[in-house]
Amino acid sequence: MSVTVRVPTQLRPLTGGAGEVEVEAVTVREAIDMLERDHPGMKARLLDEQGTLRRFVNLFVADEDVRFLQGLDTGLPAGTTLSIIPAVARSAADQGPRGTTPRPRARLGSQGFDQGILGRSCARAPGVVCY
Repeated sequence: MSVTVRVPTQLRPLTGGAGEVEVEAVTVREAIDMLERDHPGMKARLLDEQGTLRRFVNLFVADEDVRFLQGLDTGLPAGTTLSIIPAVARSAADQGPRGTTPRPRARLGSQGFDQGILGRSCARAPGVVCY
């Protein structure tokens, strides 16, 4: 089944600059294998030596983090989008004053990869840190 993979800027040199690529896959693991076949070096950037998702890489199927689904065995319905999201470290300014709860993070929303990650869609919400 055809799946759209959204590729972050840091990995676009591997895709010839493409921000989105199409692969034929039914699971996240298979999509990564197809990415590696078509764009060598991609798998090593996403998975560690044991074949598990690197901790600084997040994969979203639609709006859901695969870590909270079935991991790399998460199914990919035809026409769905798999987004590769690099982890972003929070600065001390984002942590809130000592002894308080950090400001809430914005979730990758239905408005898509660029808006959710670059903060455009959540900039209207006061007190929300956009990732």
